[in-house]
Amino acid sequence: MTLQKLRRWLGFPLEDRYRVHIEQDIVQSSLRPGIFSALLILAFQAVMMVLSLLRKGGPFASLRRQGYWWLYVTLFSVTLLFLLLIVFLMRRRRPCLDTFFLPLQTFYTAFLCLWGTCVTLLDQFGGNSLSVFTYVTLSAAALTVLQLWQSALIFTGNCLFLNLLLPYTPAGPDNFYSNAVNSCFVTLGAFFISLWFYRSKVSSCYAKIIIEQQNADIRSMNVQLDQMAHTDELTGMKNRRSLERLPLDDRWNEMPPVSAMMVDIDFFKQFNDTYGHLAGDECLQRIAAVIRQFMEGREGVAVRFGGEEFLLCTPCRDTAEAMRQAARLRRAVEELGPCAPDGCCAGPLTVSVGVTVYSPARDGSAPVLQDLVSRADRALYIAKKNGRNCVVLL
Repeated sequence: MTLQKLRRWLGFPLEDRYRVHIEQDIVQSSLRPGIFSALLILAFQAVMMVLSLLRKGGPFASLRRQGYWWLYVTLFSVTLLFLLLIVFLMRRRRPCLDTFFLPLQTFYTAFLCLWGTCVTLLDQFGGNSLSVFTYVTLSAAALTVLQLWQSALIFTGNCLFLNLLLPYTPAGPDNFYSNAVNSCFVTLGAFFISLWFYRSKVSSCYAKIIIEQQNADIRSMNVQLDQMAHTDELTGMKNRRSLERLPLDDRWNEMPPVSAMMVDIDFFKQFNDTYGHLAGDECLQRIAAVIRQFMEGREGVAVRFGGEEFLLCTPCRDTAEAMRQAARLRRAVEELGPCAPDGCCAGPLTVSVGVTVYSPARDGSAPVLQDLVSRADRALYIAKKNGRNCVVLL
């Protein structure tokens, strides 16, 4: 538990499933600063090369000047190559950039620190200054995103390299203790700066991923809750509440005639009282299965309107087709046969159907759901009054 907390504090809160996403986010956030820093280094090195050329005696007047000149040229060339590689990766597909940018940036950071160490060693031949080593090391720590082992390897390696060679400079032996203390202090500071920036970046990316996942989970839960709120649990059909979303006015304004069929199971209350509610539930499920099969390949909507009633709204050519559809549905239910439990004598299951049709040519306005339901319900009342197991058009 303590090791896990330490890893999280150090900036390793990520499991393997998050690593790719965090690295991609780090690449995107490091791309612009990396390009800007490289352009700034190019401009600075170009200025230094021009000043070296304009200086009396030129860049080759002494071995020390030659050393500076070739260090400027080398850093300029490597930085230019670094920029060209970034542009090349950016023009290819994004996975290529995500894969190679961070290793490329790490290599360039290591080279930059080594370059600063070499310039500092040259500075020792004209004085005793660690300024270049200091600002290059601290800048590299602040401007790049390095993992813990990378920063430790780069900054510690450069510090050791500097202190191994400082005694061979003119003032090195006399100032070895102060140079060693100062360089170690700068290295330690750079390490903690790099660790802090890496930890902040990774933790921020990790928190962003977690928030996005939580939002996705919430959206998924909302979709499920919405489906549950608009679905009848027993039959799996849409429920009456889902009719509120049916955009009849806009969707069917320019469509062919629309039929509304109100379907009611005959004598369902008596069936429930005789055989029990479990048998009644099974009966409703069988009717719902017939209606779903009937609606396959058709536009429109079918819902459990309430109790033993179902409402179907489908486009049709005319009233004759609407009646044929309703009659086909009635026969399909009747062909189910008895729905009573085994061993019970009961007749076939039947339904009464009330039908109404909206016709743009006849009605001249957009269909209104309430009117369709009301007319279909009145037609159903007449069908039940006429003896049930029949279809009535109103």
